[in-house]
Amino acid sequence: MNKPTLLPHAPGVYQFSKDGTVLYVGKAKNLASRVGSYFSQDAPDKARRLVSDADRLETTLTHSEMEALLLEQALIQQHLPEYNVMLKDGVRYAYLLLQKKPFRFKTIRRQPGQITPKGKLYGPFAKGSHRWELIRLLRFLFFQKTGKPFGAADSQDAYDLIESVLDGRTDIRKELENRMTDASQNQEYEKAMRYKNRLAALDALDEHQAIEQKTHAHQDIVGFAQNGDTFAAQVFRVRWGVLREQEKYSYETIAEDPKAEFITCYYATHEPPKEIIVRIGPKNNGNLAKEKMKTTNESNAISALEKNENDNVQLQASLKTLFPQTAVKCPKSGTAAELLDLAEQNAQRLLSSGVPDEVIALQKALHLRKLPRRIEAFDISTLQGSHTVGAMVSFYDGKPEKDHYRYFNINTAAAQGQASSRNQRPTTAQNRWPRPDDFAAMEEVVYRRYDRLVREKQPLPDLVLIDGGKGQLSSALEAFEQAGVRIPICALAKEFEEVYLPERSQPIRLARNHAGLKLLQRVRDEVHRFVIGFHRRKRGRILH
Repeated sequence: MNKPTLLPHAPGVYQFSKDGTVLYVGKAKNLASRVGSYFSQDAPDKARRLVSDADRLETTLTHSEMEALLLEQALIQQHLPEYNVMLKDGVRYAYLLLQKKPFRFKTIRRQPGQITPKGKLYGPFAKGSHRWELIRLLRFLFFQKTGKPFGAADSQDAYDLIESVLDGRTDIRKELENRMTDASQNQEYEKAMRYKNRLAALDALDEHQAIEQKTHAHQDIVGFAQNGDTFAAQVFRVRWGVLREQEKYSYETIAEDPKAEFITCYYATHEPPKEIIVRIGPKNNGNLAKEKMKTTNESNAISALEKNENDNVQLQASLKTLFPQTAVKCPKSGTAAELLDLAEQNAQRLLSSGVPDEVIALQKALHLRKLPRRIEAFDISTLQGSHTVGAMVSFYDGKPEKDHYRYFNINTAAAQGQASSRNQRPTTAQNRWPRPDDFAAMEEVVYRRYDRLVREKQPLPDLVLIDGGKGQLSSALEAFEQAGVRIPICALAKEFEEVYLPERSQPIRLARNHAGLKLLQRVRDEVHRFVIGFHRRKRGRILH
């Protein structure tokens, strides 16, 4: 298989597979770096064989390297990949169990599916050293406070101290930091190291493990992402508080509500859990309202949000009817909310799988709802107001589609420098108000292109690029209105490489090395080359 080029510089888990069978599961602090090492010239023989055998690579983002470690373990036990060392099969991570009546404080090994004794569970601890440092710290604190060891202490006192420290309800961290600083300044380096290790143990406990939850929850966490008609879903299946499976889906859809469609179809073949964690509406309705009110009147924005809320209520009611024993929730905080965010991130990555980085960068820079995979660009060429021509080029995923290139002979009188009556209202692209040549010509070619696509019911591009500035952009927008289309559009002015957008009064300037700007420049330069070549050939034929 070829080396992947779109992996994130973030922690996660990766899986090599062939014909649907998982060959290897690994974890990484940096997915791009770790996975890339398998394709380097210095890769070990085993890694080379793995890459040669595999035909597919999947990745799952996590919040931290520790979460990646836990998810890796769960996936290894689920798939038993042949390239993994199976000595890991028996590994279980340790927890600290605190019980009040009777008082017990001990280490237990967490077994998925096994009922844990009642009490408070702290962990998991992937490193035994962190667990033992915490136990030593608690023994030290208790002896310091009471003068007694755990075994000879009052159970209530012991319980209260342990709970307050492990729940983070004390200022013990600040005390340890002060002791470590004092020991270091007094050159008592061994003592300073002990305090540092105890702080590290507290950090390990505080690190929130979103993949391995501390409950016995039976949940499905479902994350969605959509780009036009392309829809993606990531499902995390949590059983006994442990993520046991993950499933990914990506497909084209024309459903009015693809989220409801997916959930209904998915649970036609899967047993519903006790809880489905899913975000039915937008992630942040408050921010959405603010954005809408910037570009439209307040009443329309409020009406749109009220409709969205009504749709959410109706959908939740429908899901409750379909799955009466299942609670459908969208938590705003806590472990489940973080895991839902993670599922949505992975769905978004699945959606953009195979899309060049520069296309993704351009989407973010212009705040486009849809990835600008197909870009159509327009330019005009004229010589002293005569022999005016236009041209269009098409790019898909940053590469030219030369079969879709088009020439335009200009028909508009104003664009050819001819006089036209100011008393006659324009009705077609061939009868415009007299204006500067380039503006009228740009309006004509854009109108002719998209009027035809609409009449022939052809797909529209994801982004239109105009070679020029604010004036050319305004002409293209007038053509959109006449053709009855709404397409994301921008103009790129060559002098300062500024990007003009319809909703902004001032242009934006992207960094000179910005991948999205480089893509726009490449497309703009190509349409300019194309129209100049056509203009020279046409002028040459006329002169001869």
